[in-house]
Amino acid sequence: MHRARQSGTLQGTSTIILIALACAALLAIALVARPATARTPLVRVRPGAAATTREGMGGVIVDVQEELVLLAVAGPEPGIVAGLWVRRDRLFELAPHELDPAIASETIEGLRGRLTRLEQPGTAVSAPTGRLHRLGAAAFDHRRRFLQVGLVIALVSAPIAGTAHSVLSSGGFVPDGEAMRVERDLRERFHYPATTLFVYVDGSPAAVQAQVAASRKQLRAIEGVESVQDVVPSPDGTAVLIPIGLDTTKDEVTRNAISEVRSVTEEAGMRDVRMAGRAVFSKDVEQQMRVDMSKAEMIGIPLALVILLIVFGTVPAALLPIGVGILSVLLTMAVVHLVGLAADVSVFVLNVVTLLGFGLGIDYTIIMVSRFRAELARGRSVRAATIVTTTQAGRAILISGLAVLLGLSGMMLVPLGVMHSIAIGGVIVVGMTMLVSIVLVPPTLALVGGGLERFAVRKPRTDGTAGDGWRRLTHAVMRRPGMVVCLVLAGLVPLALMAHGAKLEVPLQEALPRHVESRATQRVIERDFDQRVASPINVVAHTDDAGELQALGDRLLKVPNVFSVGQQRSSDGRTLFIVTAAKDRSGGSAARDTVTSIRGLEARAGSPALDIGGQFAWEQEFFQILQARMPLVLLFVFGSAFLVLLVAFRSIVIPLKAIVLNGVSIAATLGIVVLVFQHGFGVGLLGSHQLGWIDASLPLVLFCLLFGLSMDYEVFMLASIAEGWQDGLDTTNATAEGIARTAPLVTGAAMILVALGVAFTTTELILVKEIGFGVAVALLLDATIVRGLLVPGVMRLLGDRNWWLPTWLARRLPVARWA
Repeated sequence: MHRARQSGTLQGTSTIILIALACAALLAIALVARPATARTPLVRVRPGAAATTREGMGGVIVDVQEELVLLAVAGPEPGIVAGLWVRRDRLFELAPHELDPAIASETIEGLRGRLTRLEQPGTAVSAPTGRLHRLGAAAFDHRRRFLQVGLVIALVSAPIAGTAHSVLSSGGFVPDGEAMRVERDLRERFHYPATTLFVYVDGSPAAVQAQVAASRKQLRAIEGVESVQDVVPSPDGTAVLIPIGLDTTKDEVTRNAISEVRSVTEEAGMRDVRMAGRAVFSKDVEQQMRVDMSKAEMIGIPLALVILLIVFGTVPAALLPIGVGILSVLLTMAVVHLVGLAADVSVFVLNVVTLLGFGLGIDYTIIMVSRFRAELARGRSVRAATIVTTTQAGRAILISGLAVLLGLSGMMLVPLGVMHSIAIGGVIVVGMTMLVSIVLVPPTLALVGGGLERFAVRKPRTDGTAGDGWRRLTHAVMRRPGMVVCLVLAGLVPLALMAHGAKLEVPLQEALPRHVESRATQRVIERDFDQRVASPINVVAHTDDAGELQALGDRLLKVPNVFSVGQQRSSDGRTLFIVTAAKDRSGGSAARDTVTSIRGLEARAGSPALDIGGQFAWEQEFFQILQARMPLVLLFVFGSAFLVLLVAFRSIVIPLKAIVLNGVSIAATLGIVVLVFQHGFGVGLLGSHQLGWIDASLPLVLFCLLFGLSMDYEVFMLASIAEGWQDGLDTTNATAEGIARTAPLVTGAAMILVALGVAFTTTELILVKEIGFGVAVALLLDATIVRGLLVPGVMRLLGDRNWWLPTWLARRLPVARWA
């Protein structure tokens, strides 16, 4: 009952988070957009276009070069035109002179020397305004106070986060369905223990039975121990199994019980004591997870620091993203701890929190730091650079973060505790990372200012030439876009098709390394005891008719793969059939087929109603839930991403293009994962072996995780392209300039997540290793082949159709300015 209540609480928490996420989406849109009816239509900044500054000065744009706009407005005398140079948040004035508004009589370079700075700087035609602008100003004006509050929150969160693992469990894979109902029936009607420890001991059955009898009182006195059953001898008489029933599945109690049972049995003189069972498996998974996380962090963080030093060239600029990643993980684990006090949260949430916390924290800070340095290099004051950075980079972070949130929240639609846990942890860590990046990074930059350039390990490139290589590559691709797109798809589509051949399994003990006690002992039990105490199929018959029960028992014995059937009656007349069936070497598919055959018996005439439970029954339910909910998850993730990009970029085509390209990239990644882990191609390089299958939960988890991360980079790139488009460039040049500006940063950020993914491939848990490998492969593909070749090729083929939006929809959508 405890497990059922916890599952319900977790689903309630997921519902609350989904509602909060919807509110966050509305807030993000409010921060980056204004209603279309509240302002004039978006004007592309190009020569000949009419424009008006925020101060109300209107005229005709005469020329545009880089970020300088010459706006010709009416002068004080007839026939005289006054030129106003507008550069982002600066407004310059030319002495009144004759100037044809249609054709500039002087070049931009010739006019530069005649500029006079106005006393009250104005704002450019397309300058950012709104809440983020005010937040940036507050971040500079109250920078010390911002950081003091952040420090206090971090200090309060640290001890809470440090003990978060104590409230996490390895459960969440069992659906709250028929198998769970049978488990409750076993406990309440048939008086089975909540879970059973299997203690394997070498020795003769008679000697061990005597030792058990002598220590039975001590064993029964252990908290959580409900029963100590008689020993079960192995067929060859050289070992015994001692089933010890526990009255709870609470992790804290079972962990202590395992430790004390081991001490008592060893003190009683039993030799080579080993344990197996669900409780031992849970303990080993949690312990292995902590070891794996420490190992991944020790490898991933130094690699990330090296990459950051290469990207930024200075120590302070490289350390700031690492600090943001650590703080994001710290705050998230504190919140997860609080959630774990009220709900059953899976230990697998640690993977997502660590990977996304460090990865996105570093990514978002890279965007912030790069924009800040670029603004300083343009001659802005620290205050102006802080405001522009908060507004422009903050807008991209909000939209990209929302895309990641929506991708991860798709897992909340799957009624499995582990999926809800991963989704909740992911949503929390992305939210915290966005908050830290937008609220604490700007005041830090304001406080450090030019100090970012100290302790340089190489000279940073701030002259805008860092993306020249990407610019040349993009133009080369767009000269032959059709050929490039076809060649790339010819490589990705066959890989994507391999994903359809994936064989899915629920690994359980196989998820652990072979040397871990619970897995090694389970293998010995299955070998020495012929699986007769391994994983029975429990069939509860709802009848007390002796004839029906006899017929059912006979039919169960005739089911293929069944080699024994036991029977037990409850006090209220129900009958439990304990069916043992073998599983094949590559997983439990044979035993799950046996469950299907048993379910078919219920349809026969004269057969009573049946409830089927046990490991293979809930595995079958697990697969059915994944298969049934996957289309809903895809619809939610694709649909929400489409709406976010539609509002952000006011286009129908761009969201569709992004969804299709990301889908192809993710499918290709899954195909590579299948090639490596299922078919064994190069798996030895990852310290593993050919499995013949992949974890059943991997495709869904990897899809939601990778779609969000891919959209994250997509938004950064599209924001830069949209900025060029709104500044007056055509689609081809806007794409080239947008990719040139963002590709060095996106590639650096992606390489950091690749490094973290590689660090996770060194771990021992199969699911964690597969996730780490999938993330590394996907982001490597995404940051190079997809963003460098596929995106510019498709953008060039579509041309101005990229920005197509029906007129009726354009009037109703809010306007987000990127330039």
